[in-house]
Amino acid sequence: MYSFGDLLGQGSFASVYACTSMSDKSLKAIKVIKRSRVQGREHEHMLEMEIEIMFQIKKMLDQKIDGMKSL
Repeated sequence: MYSFGDLLGQGSFASVYACTSMSDKSLKAIKVIKRSRVQGREHEHMLEMEIEIMFQIKKMLDQKIDGMKSL
């Protein structure tokens, strides 16, 4: 579970909030996608692309973090 904080950014498709994990108090950014914006095939495709982009960003960040740990 998370405690939501300030709005960090907002677009027509989603909003991003600063959050704190209740279990370990770590800071996160959580993207909240408006359900009302995901209607029809075109929007489903946009959502799929958004998810793929998030996975790619996570993968790149994980690789950078792993590289920094080895220094």
